Amino acid sequence: MKINSKLEIQNISKSFPGVKALNQISFSIAKNSIHALVGENGAGKSTLIKIISGVYKPDEGQIKIDGNGVSFEKPLDAIKAGISTIYQELSVIDDLTIAQDLFFGEEHNYMKFGFINFRKMNRNAKKLLQDMNFDFNVTKKVSSLSVSEKQQLEIAKALNKNASIILMDEPTSALSDKEIENLFKLIRQLKNKGISIIYISHHLDEIFKICDFATVLRDGSVIDTLEIVDTQTLKDDIVQKIVGKDLSSIKTNRFRKIKSENVVLELKNYSTSDGVRDIDIKLNYGEVLGIYGAVGSKRTELVKSIFTGKNRSTGKLYINSKPVINNDPAKSISNKMVFLPEDRKEEGLFLNLPISKNIPFIFYRSKTKFGFLKQRAGLNKTKEYINLLNIKTPSIYQIVENLSGGNQQKVVLAKLLAANCDILILDEPLIGIDVGTKNELLDLINNIANEGKSVIIISSELLELIRICDRLLIMRNGKIIKEMKENFNQEEIISFAIGGKN
Repeated sequence: MKINSKLEIQNISKSFPGVKALNQISFSIAKNSIHALVGENGAGKSTLIKIISGVYKPDEGQIKIDGNGVSFEKPLDAIKAGISTIYQELSVIDDLTIAQDLFFGEEHNYMKFGFINFRKMNRNAKKLLQDMNFDFNVTKKVSSLSVSEKQQLEIAKALNKNASIILMDEPTSALSDKEIENLFKLIRQLKNKGISIIYISHHLDEIFKICDFATVLRDGSVIDTLEIVDTQTLKDDIVQKIVGKDLSSIKTNRFRKIKSENVVLELKNYSTSDGVRDIDIKLNYGEVLGIYGAVGSKRTELVKSIFTGKNRSTGKLYINSKPVINNDPAKSISNKMVFLPEDRKEEGLFLNLPISKNIPFIFYRSKTKFGFLKQRAGLNKTKEYINLLNIKTPSIYQIVENLSGGNQQKVVLAKLLAANCDILILDEPLIGIDVGTKNELLDLINNIANEGKSVIIISSELLELIRICDRLLIMRNGKIIKEMKENFNQEEIISFAIGGKN
C-alpha cells in the first residue's frame, strides 16, 4: 500500500533467548493518520513498540522518519526525534503537582539562584494546557486526577516535547464509555494538528471507529496492512488474519453436559460495607454463572468479598450447604474455591518470579511433606499446564514479567486450575487479551464446567458472557436487578445495566 509516509519500519527483526520476537517487519505510517497495530498477545506488538520508542535496539532493519534514517540508543533519543509513547501503565507521578509532572526533567528551565520558580512553572503549565483545551488546576496533585485526566496529562507532556508521532498502548482499558468518546475526540484533534498516531487495541470496534489503517502482526511477522472501511467483511477478514484460522470453527457450548441443580455456593441477603446490598445467589454444579454490570455496579466488590471475606457486613455464605464463618483466602482455598482478580499484575502474579514458581503456588499448599515442598510435582504440574493452556514461553523458568499480557493471564488461570478446586471466580479474565487467546480461554472455561467445576465469571465483554454463560445476573448500584438464562438479549441486558429498565 503506497502512502505518504511519516514513519517507515523496514525489515526490523529482534530475537531474545529462545524466541524470535520480530521477523523482517516492514510497514509505513502515513502522515496525519491513526494507524492500528493489531495481533494476538505474543504477536510482537510490544516488542515493536519498544523498538520504535528506543527501549530496545533491533538486531537488523531500519526506522525512517520523514524519509531520514534514525537510530536510537535510548528512549530519550526517540523523544528528541519526535516520538512519544503513552503506555497502558501511565507514567505520571502521583506525588507531584500537575505542573511539576508536566515539566518533569525540565526543572533547569525554571531555576533561579538555585531555586525553582514555581510561579513561572505554574503559569506556563496553565497556558500550555489551556492551548490544548485541558481544564486542570495545575497546582493540584496528579493523584487527584481520574485515569482519563491522567491520560490527557500524558498527551500534554508528549505535545510539550514536540511529538509528531504518538504511540498509544491500549489507551481505553481503564476508561468508561464517556471517557472513551472524549479520548477519541482528542485523538482526532491530534490528527488534525498533523500528528501521526499508532494505536494498539484488542477492541476491533474501537479500531473501526478511530483508525485509518491497520497492520496485522502474527507470530512476529506482518500479515497485512489494510485501509479501514467499516464493513463486517473487513472485520471478519482482520480477525482471521489475526488468528490465522476461521473463527467460525471455534465455538463454546453454553449447554453443559453435566450441569445439575445441586447448589455448590449460595449467598443469602449478602451485603458489604462498600456498597453491595442484599444479594441472593445460587451457583449450581457444573454451571457457568455470569455477572454483568456497568462501572460502579459493585460486581468486583461482591466477588472479592466472597473470596476474601473482607467488608462483609450482613448475610450468609454457604459452600456445599455448609455455612462459612469469618471467611478469608486461606479458608476459601481449603473449601476448594479460588479467585482470579481483575488486576492480575498486582494481585494475581509474582511478576519477578519464573512460571515454575507461579503456576504451582496454590498447588503446593496440599503437596508439602514434613514441611518440604514436592518440587518435582510442582515442575511437572507447571509443564502440564503450559501445554494444556498453550502458554507461549521459551522455558518454564521464564520470568512472568517478560510474557505477553495474554500469556500472563494464562499463567494466572493455570495457577487456579493446578490447585484442582471446584469453584472458580474469574474477574475480567478476558480483559486486555487478543481474540485468539480469548477464544482459547472461553473454550477452557467451557471444558472446566463440563468436568463438573462451577464458575462465576465477571466480564465487561457482554458478547463473550452471552457465549459462555448458562445464567446471567445483572448488577446495578450494588444490587442484582435481573436474572436471565438461555435467551439472552444484548440490548435488554445493557438497558437493565445502565438503568433503562428495572
